[in-house]
Amino acid sequence: MALPSQYRLKNPRLLSAILQKGKSIRCPFFAVRFLPTLSGTAQVTVIISKKTEKLAVKRNKMRRRCLEAFLKVFKKLTEPCPFAIIIFPFESSQHTSVSILEENITDILLKIHCTKL
Repeated sequence: MALPSQYRLKNPRLLSAILQKGKSIRCPFFAVRFLPTLSGTAQVTVIISKKTEKLAVKRNKMRRRCLEAFLKVFKKLTEPCPFAIIIFPFESSQHTSVSILEENITDILLKIHCTKL
């Protein structure tokens, strides 16, 4: 399940601004950095370093699982979420079910006051 282009964070300037000025929240499975944006929808990207997982196949699997969980949560939203979000998964997210990742994502969106579910 691919992330639709409207939810993809592709702007390099916005990425660097989030990394420099964004706020961060941690949960047991990933860290999240975010900034409010002017667009009406959330934009998401996942960054996994080689330090977290050496094999590209496993990094890609972690990325797909995180994006799948975010997409499922976005489909449940009742209001737009005007944030640009970068996800940094930890090794523990590799063996976690998508439903547990969804719960953690929901908790994070509530913490950043993104929207009501």
